[in-house]
Amino acid sequence: MQAGEWRVTAVSWRPSFHYNPELFWDAQPDATLDADNPVVLARLLTRGPLDLLTRLVSPQALSRHFPTLPLNEDARAFWARVVYGFEHPSAESLTSPPLGP
Repeated sequence: MQAGEWRVTAVSWRPSFHYNPELFWDAQPDATLDADNPVVLARLLTRGPLDLLTRLVSPQALSRHFPTLPLNEDARAFWARVVYGFEHPSAESLTSPPLGP
C-alpha cells in the first residue's frame, strides 16, 4: 500500500477474498519453507496440497507439533484421526460423532 491518508469506506465480517497475484510482487518462489514452524504447518494442513504436505512434513514432526497447532475444530478432528489413529484417546475425546457401532 502506498503511504498517505486512507479512509475506511466499509467494514465486513469475514469478507470474501479475491486472489490477486500482483499483490505478491516481492514473493520469492524459491524461498525455503519451514515446515517445522507451527503456523506454517497449520497452513499446510488446512490449505496445502497433500503431495506437498507428504514431501515437507514428517509424521514425527506432525505428531510432535499437533497439540499446539492453531487449527479449527473440524481440521483438528480430522488430523487427530490421521496423527493418532481412530482408537487413540485424543481422537475419541473430540466433539465429532463416534465412528461405527
